[in-house]
Amino acid sequence: MHLIRHLVHSLAASLFLLAVALLAQEPSRPTFLFPTAAPAEPGNARRAAARQEGETAMAMHAPELAEEKFTEYCALTPANLPEGGTARRLLAEAQLAHAEVLLNQDKAAATRKFQEALQTVEYYLVLPEIHPTAEERDCLELLRAQALLRLDRADDALKHLMDPERALTANAHENALHWEALRLAARLQLARREWSATLGLLTPYLEAQPPQRRDAELLLLCADAELARGDYTTADRHYAAAQELLAQSPAPAGEPPALTTLAPLRRIRALVGAAGSQAAEERAKRLADALALYRQIAPQRPAASARDAEWGTASFGIPAPTPE
Repeated sequence: MHLIRHLVHSLAASLFLLAVALLAQEPSRPTFLFPTAAPAEPGNARRAAARQEGETAMAMHAPELAEEKFTEYCALTPANLPEGGTARRLLAEAQLAHAEVLLNQDKAAATRKFQEALQTVEYYLVLPEIHPTAEERDCLELLRAQALLRLDRADDALKHLMDPERALTANAHENALHWEALRLAARLQLARREWSATLGLLTPYLEAQPPQRRDAELLLLCADAELARGDYTTADRHYAAAQELLAQSPAPAGEPPALTTLAPLRRIRALVGAAGSQAAEERAKRLADALALYRQIAPQRPAASARDAEWGTASFGIPAPTPE
């Protein structure tokens, strides 16, 4: 029995030594049961935190803090990374927003800040190592136009938007950034009293497919150009179409709140203008339509504001409302 016990112990020891020898020949292996993510590099974590803090500051309408955080984000983001263009776009947006806030406080400081935003865009767009996506590049180009406009360089902004190589106003139905560029370019052309150019820009877009809710402002701009050059009947039709679109749903973000008032006010002017060239019966009908529209919106008339001139012009030439 003693001999058997000795043989068992000897065999166990031999097996243990053999197992140790075999393990020594294998490469070392991790001993975890569940895989764990590799720890983030300190630089990447700081960059992500700066971006998150910047976006939070923008959402909370704190553009000065956002600019500070996005400046840090840009400093930590190598130019050759895909998000290199995004970094500069975020910084330019924060600088523009900061400048807008400064407009009500210090015009000179606001001008300097708008200039900084313009430099941010222009500097990074020409760097060969920056590789923004097509969407980021479009966004940067649109930011450039907006900064130029705020710096009283409207002609340069319009020239930039209409540059055929950039094609910022093309394919506006499929691209929200291009739609925004189209709207800004049309507004600038209208301000320059370039009625035919405004219509040449907007008409192909509006005729390509039925206008959507967001196109109400474009219809209004188109009608303004038609009204200005004396095409009252067409202007009336477009103002009416704009009114219908404006009534369909709440205003989308960024739409001027005055549109719902401006559309009927200017339509009244179109109706009155169109009445002048009509026979007596048709003239009376158009003036009656203008008066009915005026009565419909009369409760919205402000006691005193910058819109008083619009109201006065709209009411010129139609019979004075009589007491109900």
